[in-house]
Amino acid sequence: MIECLLRQTYHNFEAIFVDDGSTDGTTDIIKSYQNDRRIYLKKQKNQYAGVARNNGLKSAHGKYVLFLDSDDLFADNLIEKLLESALKYKADVAICNINYIDEQTGEELHRDVCIKKSILEKYETKGVFSYLDIPNDILTIGFSGPYNKLCRLEFLKEKKIYFQDSKRDNDLSFSLSVMAGADRISWVYDKLYSYRVNNPKSLQGFDEKKLDVEDLVSTVQRTKDELQRLERYEIVQYSFRKQVL
Repeated sequence: MIECLLRQTYHNFEAIFVDDGSTDGTTDIIKSYQNDRRIYLKKQKNQYAGVARNNGLKSAHGKYVLFLDSDDLFADNLIEKLLESALKYKADVAICNINYIDEQTGEELHRDVCIKKSILEKYETKGVFSYLDIPNDILTIGFSGPYNKLCRLEFLKEKKIYFQDSKRDNDLSFSLSVMAGADRISWVYDKLYSYRVNNPKSLQGFDEKKLDVEDLVSTVQRTKDELQRLERYEIVQYSFRKQVL
């Protein structure tokens, strides 16, 4: 992931790595790259990804922020393409399509793209859309994770959008709140981010022993509460139900 970051065609960024109480060689790996002044390391006791991302967000100085996972891969022009789109259309959020890669085989899984041209083609001239344009699809069109979303930092602060501090699915309420809360969302159809699936060691690696129903219900309720706080729920509730199902 760090190698992908350092190959970016856009260079003016800071990379904040939050070590969530790791017990492997994570800290040493990050420190070995700190000859690059763009790389910063923050450490915390193990509180899971939501708290780590929030702590990283508090330290961010850029105009836009992007959340990347340590086990995923992305195109060399990920930042450049998303930033170009966001600046051109003065967007609160810029999104892109993603690839799914099977962790066990390394093969690309040809799943349906999340940003569907059939839905957005009527907004291509304008260059942006929002929950008012596609209320029934707004929460399913942009992928339920934060990785393919470049967010304007002031937008997140103004709307008070943060990550949930749960063990699993801590990014669902954040991602859906971002999509519902933004007044201007721009996009690129390119698949710029590669999301790895079928990794049994991941917190998202699914099996019955890992399924925490209480955590799952809490996540759904938190997401609904956030949409109501943002005064969006009544408009996007059909899309919310589709996403939950």
